[in-house]
Parts: sequence; C-alpha cells; structure tokens
Amino acid sequence: MNMHPHNPLLEDLLSDGIDRAAESVSLETLLTDARHVRRRRRLIRYGLGPLLAVLVLAQIALSLNHPRRLTTASQSTAPSDPLPHSPPAAPAPIRTISDDELFALFPDRQLALIGPPGDQRLLFVDGR
Repeated sequence: MNMHPHNPLLEDLLSDGIDRAAESVSLETLLTDARHVRRRRRLIRYGLGPLLAVLVLAQIALSLNHPRRLTTASQSTAPSDPLPHSPPAAPAPIRTISDDELFALFPDRQLALIGPPGDQRLLFVDGR
C-alpha cells in the first residue's frame, strides 16, 4: 500500500497506535449530536402536530360562532323577476370622411396623411 506521509488523517487511520482518548471524545460528541437531532425531530413530530390540530379546531370553532348571514328571497337585492334581456344595440354605422373634412377638424394644426390610400395614418407635424 502506498503511504502518504503528508496526510495526517490517513496516517492516523492506518496506524496501529490508536488514541483511545480522542476516539472516546469523538464518539461522545457524535452521540450527543445524534441525541439532539433525535430530540428535535421528536419535538417537531409530537409537539407541533397537536399544536396545529388545536389551532385548526380553534379556527373551526370561531367560524361556527359567527355564521354567515343567509339572505332570504325577500331580503335579496336582486329582483325576483329579472327583466328579459333586450338584444344589444346595433353599432352606429361608421361614416367615412374625405381628407379635406379631416383637415378641417384641426384648422390650426399642420397635418399630414402617411401611407397608401385606404390605410393612411394622420400625423401631426407641428410638434404640439
């Protein structure tokens, strides 16, 4: 086996001389930590479970003490006989105006129509 003299951990593990005191302290530390983890898990499992159950039951009890108000048909704000729906109003027809009529709507502005006929855009060129 190739020994690495610069690795103290490996040397310590493979050496015949075992430091029993350090091993005992290490083992005790490991066991203490494992006990703390187990105690914490037990507290969470058996402590928080019943606590959450109590909180849920308290919420249910509070909601039962304050029932929602039920409205009867006479107290209801909606009319009992709804009006028949009228058909939607027909949209107003779109009236096409000429270029001169469009320019007349903005007498004090400098305007331009940009684009091909039928798909023109109105451009205000005076920067206001």
